[in-house]
Amino acid sequence: MSYAELETRAERLAKHLADHDIQAESLVGVALPRGIDAVVAVLAVLKAGGAYLPLDISYPAERLAYMLEDARPALLLSHSGVELPEWDGPVVYVDAT
Repeated sequence: MSYAELETRAERLAKHLADHDIQAESLVGVALPRGIDAVVAVLAVLKAGGAYLPLDISYPAERLAYMLEDARPALLLSHSGVELPEWDGPVVYVDAT
């Protein structure tokens, strides 16, 4: 992936986050496997002005559920194939945007 493509994908996701009212000091959970999509997601959150909560998808579901309950992020970024704990907030699947 080139830097230009990274910039383009991060900008597109940042605009999508802004459409979900992510702004300065908004907390966004990032539940993605390590890879380029995780890098794009973190960069997009920062471009939107938010802060990210890294959620390691290899953690037990109970641990992830506790982290989500404790931090209460405004939104969760993930992949459609990732098994997530019970979450009543909005989820954006980066592989669908």
